[in-house]
Amino acid sequence: MNIKCLRLILVVCVSMVPPTRAGLIYTWSGESSTGNGNDVSVRAEFDITEDGDLQLTLSNISSDDSADPADLLSSFYFHSSTSLTLESASGNVFLTDKDGPDGPSGITDLSSGGGLAYNDGWLFQSFTPSESMPFSFGIGTVGNNGLQDEGFNFPAMDGIESSIYTGDVYTQNLDGYYLVQGSATFLFSGNDITLYDIGDTVAFGFGTAPDSLHFVPLPATIVLGLLGLGVGGWKLRKSI
Repeated sequence: MNIKCLRLILVVCVSMVPPTRAGLIYTWSGESSTGNGNDVSVRAEFDITEDGDLQLTLSNISSDDSADPADLLSSFYFHSSTSLTLESASGNVFLTDKDGPDGPSGITDLSSGGGLAYNDGWLFQSFTPSESMPFSFGIGTVGNNGLQDEGFNFPAMDGIESSIYTGDVYTQNLDGYYLVQGSATFLFSGNDITLYDIGDTVAFGFGTAPDSLHFVPLPATIVLGLLGLGVGGWKLRKSI
């Protein structure tokens, strides 16, 4: 075979290798719904583990210390075209103290009935997507009044315990609670789950019931890479 033809075939074959997503990141930033002027910034990152599970990391990355329930990340909503089962939920739980440093509680299991009381853990719920709530799954430590018919507002979800905060608590509003410092990680199993199964829009819920719900669309800045060429795969990121 002609060397030039062989080179052409090799180039075509390499170019047709499908790109992969190395991570799917959504962020939201704004002012606390309480009007206290606090910066509230949060982040959600989806990844696929070596075992083929879906990993979701939720983080409160606000520059200001959390001062009110409305500053806490307490629920998250997303769509997946693949059925999912929650396998684990983990994070570092601190007991807050407005008069001194918040102290680690030693609790890391955030699942319902894990290290915390049943009604203080993170619950995972599936429901039918609608036009106003285009999600098939929700996970949270508080319910959502708007999803009462879908069963995501049952009595077990009655407070802010194990919500995600940042900094060191100094207000009465958050004193004496078991809260997750910084970030929480959730692991889901699914049948051949990929990041392409994740829907176009996610939503972050803050506070109780929740106090506010913010939608973030599909990431717009995309760095493309081809598998096997020494370039990271898709890295998707969107900031609002």
